[in-house]
Amino acid sequence: MDGADVDVVAATSLEGGSSGSGCEVGVAAAGRAGNGVPFPPDVAPEHDTVRTIAMSSSGIRCTRPNVAVAGSPTKGHLPSPARLAAAMRTLFAVGFGGAIGSMARYAIGSFLGRRAGWEFWMATMAVNISGALVLGILVGLFGEHVTDDPALRTGLTVGLLGGFTTFSTWMVESVELVGEGHVGAGLINVLAAATVGLMAAIGGLAIGRALAV
Repeated sequence: MDGADVDVVAATSLEGGSSGSGCEVGVAAAGRAGNGVPFPPDVAPEHDTVRTIAMSSSGIRCTRPNVAVAGSPTKGHLPSPARLAAAMRTLFAVGFGGAIGSMARYAIGSFLGRRAGWEFWMATMAVNISGALVLGILVGLFGEHVTDDPALRTGLTVGLLGGFTTFSTWMVESVELVGEGHVGAGLINVLAAATVGLMAAIGGLAIGRALAV
């Protein structure tokens, strides 16, 4: 097999050898095989790390015994019911938080635009800056292990504040301002939101870490 083209997915059960013990080998390779045939590791077949089956004059000797056939489900590949339930809980927390955050953004933007008389881009800026501040506080708190609940952490940060803030609206409104001839307002929207938002994020992180002490 030295130097031969290999394009095979197979399971080989080997008995005997120098140690007298058998082993099961999963082979999944395509291309040129030099001193051995590469195949995926048993823990994560999708990883780039490969192990080899050593070739010898007496036959094939597997480097790792009891390796699952490539692509076949094993206990290491299938999530446990507890992990699956935790993942679904986190997913629903993100969805619920995102819905609340999006509705809050719309409500605040409508209030500032219609009741307070703000320009639409000013309302978006206020939402993004306040969101950066709150997100910084939460990340500062979670960074100090106030809670290890992934559903709560992800639901608040990715879900709630991800839905509350909006980068795309900020960019589109800036382009529209420039396109309508309000170049100054467009530049202010970009520069002020970026500068003040960065300061809000830094301040929020500092506040969150101080509260976590």
